Amino acid sequence: MEESTLTTAFVRLQLSPQQQQRVPRSAATRSGVMPSWGQLKALAEGAHSLVAAAHLPPSAPNLFVAMLSLLAAESSSDNSATRSQH
Repeated sequence: MEESTLTTAFVRLQLSPQQQQRVPRSAATRSGVMPSWGQLKALAEGAHSLVAAAHLPPSAPNLFVAMLSLLAAESSSDNSATRSQH
């Protein structure tokens, strides 16, 4: 590519924010409450315990996956409790 072609492409580059496509959200998502600091702290402590029990280093990726697994397990138990009430 020549320099003039790159210059022309750069001039046409638009850096203004573009309208993002809206993602439909469920009523449960829209009415959801943000977690409290205590809940986030408990999640982090649970992730540290889970990583330590697996004898893994407490790296960011390991802690992130541990947090996801804790959230998934909590979500799964919430769903099963809801199903048993109906």
